[in-house]
Amino acid sequence: MKKSAEHIVSLIKAGENKGFRLAIDTYWAQIRAFALDVTGNDYDADEVTDDTFIRAFSSISKFDPQKSAFTTWLMRIAHNTAISHLRKRRTETVPLECVPPDAIVSLSSHDNTEDPRISFLKNAIARLDHEDRSIIHQFYYEEYSIEDIAYVIGKTPGATATRLHRIRQRLKSLIENHYD
Repeated sequence: MKKSAEHIVSLIKAGENKGFRLAIDTYWAQIRAFALDVTGNDYDADEVTDDTFIRAFSSISKFDPQKSAFTTWLMRIAHNTAISHLRKRRTETVPLECVPPDAIVSLSSHDNTEDPRISFLKNAIARLDHEDRSIIHQFYYEEYSIEDIAYVIGKTPGATATRLHRIRQRLKSLIENHYD
């Protein structure tokens, strides 16, 4: 665990307001970006981010630095919170192949100079179900190891690696079919 994370955890465990502020200042953007990728909209991302910090603060006594890094533990809470939030909304997912590419709004800013292949890939990722988007986000954006992702999603590293491989294969197939 990084020195700053150790310091933050010790302050939170001691009930110091400074610890809560440091945790939010340090990890809010990372958790918010993850929540936005998983939920797909600002309102839900804000709600998931807020709930993540509330749950983390209320269960800080359960954090064990021997099991995971603080950021990994926090990301697991964010993952579970996002999945729970989406289940409450009962969002139904549609198979990736059934959604026309033009039905998805680009995840990029409204910059029209973006490479169309990048836009297509972002749209394909946006069409994944929330669990698969979570795995893609953690692996490519947060650069988490397979072991850390497995911890976050509550699966074995082998099952996580297999799932990531299958997600990549689906994305590859979509891209190949689109550009053939």
